[in-house]
Amino acid sequence: MRLKFTFSGQSAVVTLPREATWQDAHDSITEKLHGLPPLAALSAQSGFPPQPREVAKDSSLQFCGISNGSSVTLTAAAVGGVESSPTTEPPRQSDSLSYPGATAGDAVATPTPHINNSHHTVASSAQWSCSACTFINEATAATCAVCETPNPGTQQQPSIATPSSPASVTAHGSTSAPHMAMERVVVPADNNCLYTAVAWLRTGAYPDKGASMRQAAADQIELRAHGLQTAALDGMIPAVYQAHVLKQDSSWGGAFELQLLAAHFGTTFVLLNIQTGQQMEFSVEGLPSVPGAPSPPPHDGRRAFVLYDGLHFDAVGGRSASQGGGHAQLLRDFAMDDTLTTAAAGALVQGEQVRRAFTDTARYTLCCLVCQQGLTGNDAAVKHAQSTGHTNFAEYS
Repeated sequence: MRLKFTFSGQSAVVTLPREATWQDAHDSITEKLHGLPPLAALSAQSGFPPQPREVAKDSSLQFCGISNGSSVTLTAAAVGGVESSPTTEPPRQSDSLSYPGATAGDAVATPTPHINNSHHTVASSAQWSCSACTFINEATAATCAVCETPNPGTQQQPSIATPSSPASVTAHGSTSAPHMAMERVVVPADNNCLYTAVAWLRTGAYPDKGASMRQAAADQIELRAHGLQTAALDGMIPAVYQAHVLKQDSSWGGAFELQLLAAHFGTTFVLLNIQTGQQMEFSVEGLPSVPGAPSPPPHDGRRAFVLYDGLHFDAVGGRSASQGGGHAQLLRDFAMDDTLTTAAAGALVQGEQVRRAFTDTARYTLCCLVCQQGLTGNDAAVKHAQSTGHTNFAEYS
């Protein structure tokens, strides 16, 4: 059997005998999926709509409903009654950033929710994703192992750094010498990813799951209430949107909130969009001034990087070749005129593109967990939510 296993934004394709057990599968993917817990600490889903599968050491995969070509999503099992997998969020109803003073050049795709981000699948540079059924195939496969769609890739992909080998550049932007490396700092996918990413960038930690960052964004809305247009607030009046921002369990941040936080701290945040390769800067300059309001803090001359994969935000840190250690030793912000980090950030994005570590929200497949209807793309999910009131979706592959 040829199976795809997904865990924590990673994926591995393995071939197992038809009589393989869960233990056999776990043994075959342990080295391929970083941080994979022991078998007893895992839960699994497969099929459409996604169905939970019993995970038992000696149980046959086929007996548990997993057959050739299946895509199996693994998550850490609940501990102490709390499920560690990401929560499901409804689709956001805006496709572009809109705020007072924005120009056509300022418009960006509004970050969409982390719709059960545990289902997010990634193809490595040694694999290709089938355009018909999305199954991840080995690079040498001439056709898809599931639906026999021909392999469209005929060009050799570039050798670019992956998370296990951080993107590094010289002062001239070359990837040949490790003078500066930018690394993805993964934060939990729990509705708060933008806020926790910013919290890490500002303090090196996020003990309150970004609650203080939500409060900072809400304070900026209150401060600028008379200058904000409802188009920037998903059609809400400022007071309602302010309360919406503070709801950790049911709202998430996007480009507009990132700009509010930049204004709060008097700094610049650079949004790195993996799918498009864009680097977009957010600072107080894009927000309306409010007569009589306290002046914003002077710009600190620094900028920090946030990575966006179509569903989820992570922080980005950097280190020089002489630095070692874990995330605690990473540099979290950089001078505005530091071209070295600009090139290193671009190299990091290129590496993530090669791994296809993003979700195309125009074409990804969703299932409404209320009525089980299959949907394609964020627009379809938004229309479905508006017409039915259903707001609980899961991504599947």
